[in-house]
Amino acid sequence: MRTGLKGKSDEDVEACLVAIIRLFCCLHARDFYLKEYEKELAQRLLNKSSLSNEYEEKMIQKLKIECGANQVSKMTQMMKDISVGARTTESFAVSN
Repeated sequence: MRTGLKGKSDEDVEACLVAIIRLFCCLHARDFYLKEYEKELAQRLLNKSSLSNEYEEKMIQKLKIECGANQVSKMTQMMKDISVGARTTESFAVSN
């Protein structure tokens, strides 16, 4: 999600995400993958090194469909927190 999707069209990104989910379905240690993805997502969001928050949200939605909302609730909350923080910072900058 940092550089692997750079320069690809939306259709190519969607195909890549679908391939990742297909591979995810074959894993026996899904919980381990989800924990690692959550950790990496947190690092990408905090360091602002993610290629696109839209792509991150798409991946989380696909994981939510596959695993359920409870499994990805922390990731969903992280994305909400980042967007709220960005809006708050923007409104603070405009008001000053």
